[in-house]
Formats: sequence, C-alpha cells, structure tokens
Amino acid sequence: MAQEKQLEKCLCDNPTCAKCLGVNCQDDNCKIHTKEAKLKFRNRIMQNKEFYLVEELAEKLRVSTMTIYRYIKRKKVKAYKIGKEFRIDKEEFNNFLNKVKTK
Repeated sequence: MAQEKQLEKCLCDNPTCAKCLGVNCQDDNCKIHTKEAKLKFRNRIMQNKEFYLVEELAEKLRVSTMTIYRYIKRKKVKAYKIGKEFRIDKEEFNNFLNKVKTK
C-alpha cells in the first residue's frame, strides 16, 4: 500500500518509474530524469518565484548590505548567486523573519 502512494506522487507521470520510488531508474525514456527535463522542471518552478536583491533587503530591514552578506555567509538566509550578485527568494526571506521573530 505504501508503494501505491508513491506511485501517485511520481513526478514523471510514469507509474513504473523506479527512480520516483527511490531506486535507480531503468527507464531511458523517463521524462523527468534526463538532465534537460530536470532543467525545464527547475526553470518552471523558478519562474513563479519572486526574488530580492541584497540592497533591497538591507533597505527593507534598515541594516547595511554587509549585514545581509553576513547572513548569507552564515547560512541564516539561503540565497542564489547569479554572476556576482545574490538573489534571495521572497519565501525564504519570510522564513528568516519568522525564525528571528521575538516571542
């Protein structure tokens, strides 16, 4: 019965896909496990996200940009590095605020 639940959650719409069940995929035609399909899947998710720049967050929190860079370095805030700049996901920023919130 546990396997039936995993079959319903298969990302590639292939109910026999072994990789979606947690083992090595044997299906060469598996739509989600090719490198190209993974990139398309990631891009589709990323298109729906909103991001802040370090400068925007610093202004919003009224702290220096170095403070935000330190948070990123200490992994208090997860960020994406694109070229030489960092992007912080809006949802991740909200999670960070909830973590540092006083009770």
